[in-house]
Amino acid sequence: MSNRQVFILQMLLSALVYSLIANWYIAPALAHLPQLEIFGYLLLPHALRHIGLTAIVPAVVDPNVPKEWSRPVGYGDLLTQVVAMLAILAIRCHWSFAIVMVWIANIVGFGDFVYAGIVATKYKAYNYQLGGFWFLPTFFVPILIVTHFWMFWMLCRR
Repeated sequence: MSNRQVFILQMLLSALVYSLIANWYIAPALAHLPQLEIFGYLLLPHALRHIGLTAIVPAVVDPNVPKEWSRPVGYGDLLTQVVAMLAILAIRCHWSFAIVMVWIANIVGFGDFVYAGIVATKYKAYNYQLGGFWFLPTFFVPILIVTHFWMFWMLCRR
């Protein structure tokens, strides 16, 4: 298998497992909670997206990785983490604009993934030595994508 095939297969399989976990275990456990509180739980993994900054660390990824890929990935994740934390704070403090913050966090975070995916494909990031960073898009990103879709589904149902 090529690097690209392994990369895509790992992402898809992780997304499948996370989707099953979400549907079989997490959704039933959260079903009794108010919708806004559920958003708080779904935003928690996004509060850890600062880990994406490892894309700009030469000791982790190949120093020859195109900066046109690594910088948007790293700083896009950091921005998403900050917005997710603000949304969680708005939920916890019962601010009137909390649902707006959930929308913003979800749009910013999902937009970051779309852009990162386009740039990763353009620069064939999967062909570089990504070191430990490899596990972020193949293991951590799928749970973020599942929670994004879940939040969009809940937001659009309102």
